[in-house]
Formats: sequence, structure tokens, C-alpha cells
Amino acid sequence: MSGRATSETAGSETTDSSGEHSECDSGQLRRTPTVSSFYDLKGTPWDDRKPNSQTWIYAREVRAQAADVLAAPRKAHENHPCYPSVFRNDEGLELKAEPPLLHTPVRPGHTTGWLHEGPRDRNRPGAARLVYSKNPTDTNFDVVYHDKSQPQSNRGYRLFAMAEYVPAATSPPSPARSEP
Repeated sequence: MSGRATSETAGSETTDSSGEHSECDSGQLRRTPTVSSFYDLKGTPWDDRKPNSQTWIYAREVRAQAADVLAAPRKAHENHPCYPSVFRNDEGLELKAEPPLLHTPVRPGHTTGWLHEGPRDRNRPGAARLVYSKNPTDTNFDVVYHDKSQPQSNRGYRLFAMAEYVPAATSPPSPARSEP
């Protein structure tokens, strides 16, 4: 189990198996401050066929997928020519990874890099992407997503936007002790 919230009831609050809180607003899962860091897709569901799907991804899942992807040869995937693919950064995003760039899907609930296996409808890439350098010495990466509020590109995809990294909330300070 991935530890994601599973409730999709509008206006409810749920706690997942790791103690994380998610609120459902208009049927869409969104994050509230927790002890876990995450990447915020700013209201864009990671799966456009499921409008109530998550609009965030745990940072620990992104880091695990990035480690898996960065350990692999940095070239186009031979069994599926789409990913990884060249990331041109037509949007002019301020990225940490240095060109030339590649990108591949990153999905909530997963800890290994994306592979296209089986029917396309079962293994859709979703909106979020991990962007990284083709240079094997560059271990920086960025998380971007197809922004549903942006116009479509000439190829028919929504333009990319940076996912916002949201650090874990800090614990509240313990109450001051009074001196006896």
C-alpha cells in the first residue's frame, strides 16, 4: 500500500495509513500540512481521466523514482520510444538539471521508474514528469507537470509548469515549562 488517502467524498477529511491528512474539496484530493514533504501539482490531477485523482506526489516517492531513473542508462527507452524523451523546455522553466535534458513520467504510489508495460490504458504516464540531465554526472532533477490551465502545444499537450516542492511541516514547539 502506498499510504495515499483513498477517500473521494466531497468536503471530508481522511487520514491515510501513515497518519497523513488529505482533504477532499469538490471531490478532489488535496494536501494539508503534514510531516511528509510533497510536490504540489497545483490542482492538476495526475491522471486526467480521473478528475478526482491526486494533485500531489510524496517527495519520498519522487526521490525513489528519480534514483531508479538516474541509475539507468540515460538514453531513450528501447522498448517504448516515448520515454525517456528529450525535454526541450519550450516554456523556459528555471530547472536545476543542466541541458541536454530528458523527461519521464513520475506517478504517485510508485517507487520505481516508469515503464510502459501492458495495455496503454492500464499504464498511463499521467501529468507529472521527472526532468533530468543526459549527463550522468548531473544528479539534479526537477518535477514538472502538464498544467491544465495552460494552452496546448502544437503537439496537442498542455504546456509544462514547475511542481512546487512543499517541505514537511515542522512540529509545533513544545509548551514552555514553568519553573518550580
